[in-house]
Amino acid sequence: MPARFSPAQVALHWLTALLILAQFLNDDAIGRAFRATMRGAAVIPGGWLVTVHVVAGIAVFAFALWRIALRLTRGAPPAPADEPRALQIVAAATHGLLYGLSFSCRSLASLPGSAPSGPLAACTNS
Repeated sequence: MPARFSPAQVALHWLTALLILAQFLNDDAIGRAFRATMRGAAVIPGGWLVTVHVVAGIAVFAFALWRIALRLTRGAPPAPADEPRALQIVAAATHGLLYGLSFSCRSLASLPGSAPSGPLAACTNS
């Protein structure tokens, strides 16, 4: 196992974090666009932000795949030796949950009809 993460792993980590932050900051525009689409509006308010949201979602998915490939090929440093076992378990569970969310959000968004009335409708109705 390596002593530290590679520069590519660190860069992908922070790029992914920034993209996810952008997704959260873009939530209001996406909600307005979704509600307008549900009302049958021909013009989607904040149309370019919807495009940014979609592109960022695809990028998060691609970066997550890339990060997993790097982790499988380069490995990851071990947890600090003095870290309590309970914290190691929480860290591993959180790590798995974040990857699971990254993949499930992208997968659900790809389903036919996910917008406006598909499986994400309950999540995006504000």
